[in-house]
Amino acid sequence: MKKILLMFIGTLLSALCAFAQDVTVSGTVKDVKGEPVIGAAVLLEGRASVGTVTDLDGRWSLRIPSEKGLKLVVTCVSYKS
Repeated sequence: MKKILLMFIGTLLSALCAFAQDVTVSGTVKDVKGEPVIGAAVLLEGRASVGTVTDLDGRWSLRIPSEKGLKLVVTCVSYKS
């Protein structure tokens, strides 16, 4: 009985850990003319330590927590939103 209970608890903890996994999101930042924006900052709103910068083709990839309601903020020094 004790072994079954421990197996159940282990399975439950494994399932809970699976929900706390990060996800990878990616995209491309382009200006109004469709040109890639180089060096734009892509940040997770409210968490300045979670972010990245676009490459020469405007592409970016970022690992973020798998929570609902998160927002990304894209900024670039030479562009106004």
